[in-house]
Order: sequence, then C-alpha cells, then structure tokens
Amino acid sequence: MRIAASVLSVERASKNNLKGHFILYARRQGWDIAHVRQDDAVYEAGTLAWTVGSELHRAEAARRLLEGRSLTDEEFEEVRASLDEDDPIEDALRASYTRSVIERFYRQALTEELIALDDNGRFRRRVRLYEALIDRELLKVKLLMASQSKPEDLRRATLLPHQTLKEHFIAELLATTSLYSGGEFDLDAECGAGDLTDFVVCMEKYAQVYETQFGKPVRADLQQKPMSQLRTILKMVGLSLSRSRTTSTGGVKTYLYQIARQSYARMEEIADRRRRLE
Repeated sequence: MRIAASVLSVERASKNNLKGHFILYARRQGWDIAHVRQDDAVYEAGTLAWTVGSELHRAEAARRLLEGRSLTDEEFEEVRASLDEDDPIEDALRASYTRSVIERFYRQALTEELIALDDNGRFRRRVRLYEALIDRELLKVKLLMASQSKPEDLRRATLLPHQTLKEHFIAELLATTSLYSGGEFDLDAECGAGDLTDFVVCMEKYAQVYETQFGKPVRADLQQKPMSQLRTILKMVGLSLSRSRTTSTGGVKTYLYQIARQSYARMEEIADRRRRLE
C-alpha cells in the first residue's frame, strides 16, 4: 500500500504540470527542446489528416471484425487460453475472437452499428456499471459491505481501481440526486443545478476516489457547473440528460433536466436482452 501510495503521489504531481515535466525529462535524456510557434495552416492540415486517418482506421477495424466468424464455445475458450498465455495468434483468428466477445456480450449478431456502439469496449464498461445500478440484490450486498467498511477501505479506494468500488461509488453519487434511488431511475424526476448540493459535496469529499477509480479528475468548475459533472457520471452508465423545462424567478432562469428517455430505453433493452439470453 505504501509503494502504491508513493507511485500515485508522484504520478499525480507529474500530471499537474505534464508539459513542463515532459520537457524536463526530455532534456535530462539529452534532447534539445525547440519551441515552435503554432502554424495555423499546418495545424488545420494536421487535424484534417488525423480525422481522415482515424475514420479510415475505424473502417478497416470494422471490416476486419465483420470478415471474422463467430467462434464455437470450444474455439472461444481455446483462443482465450492462448491470449492468457500470451501465445501468438493469427490476426484473422484474433478478429474472430473479438467478434465473438462482442456478440456474446450484447447477445446479438455483429453489425456495423453494433461495432460503432461498442466503441472498442467502452460501451461494454458502461453497460456493466448500469447493470450494477439496477441489480437490487447486489445493491443490498453493497450497502451491507459499506456499513461494515473500515478506514483502510477508503484508503484502498484512493490507490487501486476496482470494478466493485466503481459500482458502489457511482451508486452513492447518483443517490444524492432525485434521478436515482434504490436501484431505480426516475424518468419523471427533474433536477437543476441548485438541486445538486449533496452531489457536489459527495464529489468533493471523494475526489481522490473518483480520480483513482475512473482515471480522470473532478471538474475544476464543479461548483459553478455541477450539471456538467453529473452528465459525465451519467455517461459512464450509458445515460444522458435532456432539458425538460425552464423556470424564471426574479429574472433568473433555472434549467431543469431529466434522464433522456431514449438513452434509458437503449440501456434497458441491452440489459434485458443480456438477462433473458444468459
């Protein structure tokens, strides 16, 4: 734990001045650093090239997966065992394995749309977090575990990422809002920035836990824009917000938001299919 704390402390300090520390490191390695003014024309050309290249890469990756085949259970386990042992695997077989992983997770045949949705596994992580939030039995166990937690458990959460800790933290955060409670999302509930006081307090209190578990810092403008931070949290579970209405008191406008029904329906459809076809 002490070693992990030391490593994370150095890492966080470095990220606070990433550019400066990188330049210092490069100089220590014997490199000469030349500061070059930004050329807008070169910047625009480079941005365009990067965008085109990224699209071509995504298209090629999708083609590779679609040309793969769905593996049998036996083949799937054999490839997984080979990957665990870092054995060399032919590219076509690796593509077939990745295709099979996606199909088995979403319980449906692979399509270009599913590849785009999956986004190299990012959406799978959102689905897992969402499923943990709506599993009432699992939530009961987590609440029991939380009631029996010790001080060192919180310290561990600031040092090492873990799926169970992520699930518990997300549930605790969302429970401070009117949008989620007891394993259910309330699609009729509304909230504005002024309703997120408890959410902000929780984010500030567990800022290091959030950074460790999700690999990103709490927004610097959390106090001024708590709704933006809430959007980030909801995106982690595949949900989004939509503006429901605007109120005005004394010339001051208040924007109220609800969980976007389309995003909720999509997550429910995926979670339901995974339950039915287990």
